[in-house]
Amino acid sequence: MGTVKGIFYDANIDSSLPLTFVEFPTYCGPAFFEDHPRIVPIGPVKREGLKVRNNGTTVNASRVQLPLQLASAITIHKSQGLTAGPKQFIQKLLIDVGDTESWCEGLAYVAISRAMYMETFALDPMQPLARWQSIGKSAGAQRTQLWLRRLEQTAAFQHVIRCAIHTSGCRICQNIRLRKGAHEEHILQSFLELKDKTL
Repeated sequence: MGTVKGIFYDANIDSSLPLTFVEFPTYCGPAFFEDHPRIVPIGPVKREGLKVRNNGTTVNASRVQLPLQLASAITIHKSQGLTAGPKQFIQKLLIDVGDTESWCEGLAYVAISRAMYMETFALDPMQPLARWQSIGKSAGAQRTQLWLRRLEQTAAFQHVIRCAIHTSGCRICQNIRLRKGAHEEHILQSFLELKDKTL
């Protein structure tokens, strides 16, 4: 990514597009300008072999344009619902997940899960290992995980109560009994008794 620093247009040059000068902060190639080693001139490029339809027929065409694409930045919150990948409006992402999630849980997950494939995104800057290991260990994340476990348990119990074939060997009910520990088994038994009373 770079920043357009200038545009040069000369009517004597056989092109309908100007020459742009783009500064790339990480450019380390040969210097085009001694006093500005990171500025690179980028001119128009012609692409041949395009097929377009004209009055019901397909004709060959070419296109001349500057090989520049607008790079925009959005916050991770605003990126929710966005999908980046091939054939998408946004094809690649450069993600900065920040150095903490203490003020908002799930930032890293939301940002990285916008990409369809590993090749679709890059992390910049790359955070140290401690940053990634801290995910899920905060008090907020622990509360969320506990809430999800309780939600799963409630859904399982509701199935047991409503299941009309539990006594004849319902697979879901048996899986629930196998996955739960001794304490949950006791609670599950009380739900079974309640179910027997309600049927």
